Amino acid sequence: SVFADEIEKSMYNALLGAINFNKNDRNGILPFDSYSPLLFNTRFRGIGGQKFMADGSYYGCCACIGSAGTGLIGMYGAMLTEHGFNFNLYTSAEYNLHSPLGKKIRIKMNTEYPKYGTVDIVIQNDCPDEIDIGLRIPEWSEKTLVSVNGEQFDVTPGAYAHISRVWNAGDYITLRFDMRCKLIWAFSDESDENSGDHVALRRGPIVLARDARLPGLIENAVVFEPDSMGYVPCKISDAASFESRYCFEVASAGGNSIFAVDYASAGSTWDKESMMTAWIPTKNYWTIDLSSPIRIVCPNAWEEKGQIFGVYVNSEGRLAVKEGAGDIFILEPTSAGLYKIKTENDKYLDLSENGEETQISENGVSWKIIHFAQDRYNIFDNKGRSLVGSNDVAADPYVKFAPYSISPMQIFRFVQVGKGK
Repeated sequence: SVFADEIEKSMYNALLGAINFNKNDRNGILPFDSYSPLLFNTRFRGIGGQKFMADGSYYGCCACIGSAGTGLIGMYGAMLTEHGFNFNLYTSAEYNLHSPLGKKIRIKMNTEYPKYGTVDIVIQNDCPDEIDIGLRIPEWSEKTLVSVNGEQFDVTPGAYAHISRVWNAGDYITLRFDMRCKLIWAFSDESDENSGDHVALRRGPIVLARDARLPGLIENAVVFEPDSMGYVPCKISDAASFESRYCFEVASAGGNSIFAVDYASAGSTWDKESMMTAWIPTKNYWTIDLSSPIRIVCPNAWEEKGQIFGVYVNSEGRLAVKEGAGDIFILEPTSAGLYKIKTENDKYLDLSENGEETQISENGVSWKIIHFAQDRYNIFDNKGRSLVGSNDVAADPYVKFAPYSISPMQIFRFVQVGKGK
């Protein structure tokens, strides 16, 4: 059942989360978002496999794959086996099935799963043939109760519970899944000293996510106090002021709590209003002092593990991106949110004469620097255009301008000199 478990988790989190339910037109009203975030970011940061058609319209491979995925959900819910059938998904439905010998059997399933953990399955008619009904017991459900007509059966997490018998009208199966909220620690990665300082929350098949629209400051570090099995108290909440499938209040240390929604409901505005994160930091490792020297890192889309792509002033006096740490810059405030950007040779970042490129001069111009999340910032010129990094430094290393669209290339990471990588 391991594959069925993964399909279910993908469906409730990644697949449903990618559907453009709000008909957001930023991607041309394509039915699916290509790139959903895990750590402090927004949905829709690009269109995967974007292809333009002869008539000027475009499509993306993610939209095709997503459409196929949603279409398969109904086919996957119950599947025939040699001796009967398996239930893979638990959702309110009526099934018209056949025994291995071809006799009809009707089954009704009633549940509010995964909001709650109880599933009731009722046989609707007599069937003279012996039928094996397989019930998927998710690996995450460590304490599952299964009974047939009130008689309890032992089951094993991560396997199918098979019940073989002649079924009659009115026979019923009851499942009660373990819906406690599990704390999941991130793996430590030697290329990122802060990688292990994050946790995720999973309740049943649902991954929880913080959303900036919920009460509380989303970027605050959170410390949890799990029990010996790694579970934390969690209860259903109505704190979400926006449309969501499920909202929860999760207990944290010191008698405090945070609010979270199911991952699929988070980030639905596709902009900073609904900044979201599934990985929750347990300490603040990102605070940047803008009055001290910094390096500016371009989040190259294709970077290999451990690679850094830094911004520097090239031999032409233009901003560019190269593999490595890049130059040191000093931000000199001129007014609220505006800064001059001083380079290592005591000159300043400026606009070219035609205003379409960056260049270095004695005085420079003021730039608007806006905090995006954690140690990431946007840099704008006086026309509201955003600086954009390069994701292919070999072909085109220059930092350029573009209308702001929350593209990954428009979000730079500031690194304090003498701190981190």
